[in-house]
Amino acid sequence: MLKEIEDILDEKIRPQLRSHLGDIEIVKLEDTTLYVKLVGQCSSCMSSKYTFEELIKKEIIKNTPEIEEVKLSEGVSEDMISFAKKLLNKGMK
Repeated sequence: MLKEIEDILDEKIRPQLRSHLGDIEIVKLEDTTLYVKLVGQCSSCMSSKYTFEELIKKEIIKNTPEIEEVKLSEGVSEDMISFAKKLLNKGMK
């Protein structure tokens, strides 16, 4: 089933996210719930919750009947940590 989900991400979701310098990763699949994480510019975008609800969640549920729920895993992305480190290092010089 993960291959099927990755195909949906590649065909229907990633092109739109990548046009805004973002992407999406699957975090885990538990029973009928898929957890995903936005990365790149999408991880800190003010519209990310809207993008998640109106694009990601709808497309996955519509195209994968086995998935009943899609949840956005939140937290600090590696991209954001790297950006923060760069900012802090510049301030220390």
